[in-house]
Amino acid sequence: MKSASTGCYAIAAPPPADGAVQAAVFAKFEGCSSPEANEANAALVETETGQLSGDTQASGCSELPPPSSVSTAGLISNGGMWNHPDASALPDDCLPTFFSGNTDIFQVADHCCTAEVGSSEWIPFDTFSSGGKVGDAVWTAVSGIEGCMALDPQGPGGPHAVIVNGCYDDGTQFYGEKCGGSIFGPFSSFAYGACGEAAESCGCKHYMKSASTGCYAIAAPPPADGAVQAAVFAKFEGCSPP
Repeated sequence: MKSASTGCYAIAAPPPADGAVQAAVFAKFEGCSSPEANEANAALVETETGQLSGDTQASGCSELPPPSSVSTAGLISNGGMWNHPDASALPDDCLPTFFSGNTDIFQVADHCCTAEVGSSEWIPFDTFSSGGKVGDAVWTAVSGIEGCMALDPQGPGGPHAVIVNGCYDDGTQFYGEKCGGSIFGPFSSFAYGACGEAAESCGCKHYMKSASTGCYAIAAPPPADGAVQAAVFAKFEGCSPP
């Protein structure tokens, strides 16, 4: 097969071994690019897999415990999770949405976490340890672990996500999702991606930590039947003394 267009092509799939199921194999054509463009893309991939510049860092698959378990200063994590009910109405600098565990949390324009674009605060960070309900979403504190909550974003029966926020003693703010104890059922492989599931309760392999304020695109579950795709953000507003 040769083509000047992008596309997905079915290619030869070997017959399965005895007792195995038949796999399907495809070739995904994404076009040709110059060596210079490849170098630029490689730099972007490195940035999106944990090697962020300055004082901000994505996970890169390493598992971290909740900040409350290793910090002693008791700093308060300010900010919260923000929601936009219809991602298609957002400007391009607030997109794309994602749910795959192979996509890292990434920074977006600050206005994505404001009413200016139609977003609203959904779950304040300071309610992670007390629980609450907004619309269909229900969250409860994970017993004994400050800053760790179990969230059912679409109500009981949907995704069950363990999410963590907090501050380290040096003032670095932390947000982690799909942490230990999450339940995604048949979507687990897609949700966790290559990093896999965290081993410890409230331990996180999918996270962002930063000493700077900012707005970050976080995982947005696929919509229920008949609903539109929402966008979800984490708004970091820094750490403050207790």
